[in-house]
Amino acid sequence: MYKVITILGTISKTVKKPIYNFSKDLSKTYKLKKHSYTNMFTLLIDNFSDVLAIYTKKAKDIQEEVLKDEELMYEFNSDFYIKDENDLDMAFKVINEAIDKADDEFIIDLSHGFRHLPILAIISLLSQNIQNPTRIKNIFFAKEITKFKEYEIIDLKELLDIANLSFILENFNQNYTITKIEFSNPIYNILADGLENLSHNILSNGIQNLYKENLLLETKNTLLQISKNKYFDCFKVNMDNTISYIDYLLSLEKELIYIRLLKISKDFAQKGYMLNAITCLYEAAGYYSVAIIRHSSKEVSNSLYKFILKKSKNTNYLVTNFCISFIKNCSANRGNKNTNKVLSSEFDKQIKNYLKNLKNYKNIQNLYKDLDKLRNNLAHANSGDVVKNPHKKYENLSTKFEELILVDKNV
Repeated sequence: MYKVITILGTISKTVKKPIYNFSKDLSKTYKLKKHSYTNMFTLLIDNFSDVLAIYTKKAKDIQEEVLKDEELMYEFNSDFYIKDENDLDMAFKVINEAIDKADDEFIIDLSHGFRHLPILAIISLLSQNIQNPTRIKNIFFAKEITKFKEYEIIDLKELLDIANLSFILENFNQNYTITKIEFSNPIYNILADGLENLSHNILSNGIQNLYKENLLLETKNTLLQISKNKYFDCFKVNMDNTISYIDYLLSLEKELIYIRLLKISKDFAQKGYMLNAITCLYEAAGYYSVAIIRHSSKEVSNSLYKFILKKSKNTNYLVTNFCISFIKNCSANRGNKNTNKVLSSEFDKQIKNYLKNLKNYKNIQNLYKDLDKLRNNLAHANSGDVVKNPHKKYENLSTKFEELILVDKNV
């Protein structure tokens, strides 16, 4: 049987004891010897073999009389005596020590206790539930059915899990990061794993994986399922924000790939991930460079299309690298064997002539060089030319990308 931690209250003996019952869920695990008790303390003493009571002098004096009345024995441990309940630091320390000394799994009862003591216990439990959620087996609370007459013992453990899940959602919404937390509810773990997978792909710039592996839709469906839980009404904003953002990412699947990457790049910048932002913007420029080069001639377009259809290892990287490099240098590096895999040298002259006659080519070429320079500097911790205001530099480049490329009707 699990250790039970309880905070003593000051309910004294009464002529007619109230009736207690476990909730439907708890009754699957726990059974009561009887149903009539003065308070939760006597109920716990009678039904659990290992009870640890946190107490004040007043609470102890009253409960000793109650124990005599119900013919129960209990030995109080002075380590868990709160000398002054108004000394919050000391009270919090005692509560934490009681929880720390509990076994791997424990139950805590928050039905009684002087004013702020159960609140302090909840704060401690929130921390414990993040660090090691499997330790907290149940959180008992005697819910009043009929005042002074009937109580239902319910479990508040799920509320801790929901608070932790809300914390995960808020982190993801704010900065894509995930704190790894294990939950007792399997569907919460499914959602946490889904968000962790999204986080990994987003922060590693694996944007395309979000759509290839159906991660977004699966995570959204799990969110919708969990949102039906009535407890989540308290955290509706976090839930709705996450669903809304996933819907936004799903909507980008209909966009041209370079527009999708541009918009996600702006999200990175807004959240302060400047290296991710510039890397994603550079990748967007890479895909757009393919669109530019393919307009060189029908033969070039057909040849690039055939290469892309091969879908061999690093196909997308090879073709975007070839095209963006050609735009930056107005030539291809034929000394690189990968260059010849993408497109043969017989097309170089066509591409070069096309670029030279392209409206705004010089502006596009300079933009690509600036993008490359900023990306390299940030990727190497400003070890090259120091970028004093990378966010402003990024904004300038992303604006130019839209103005000079996305609206260029000649491409």
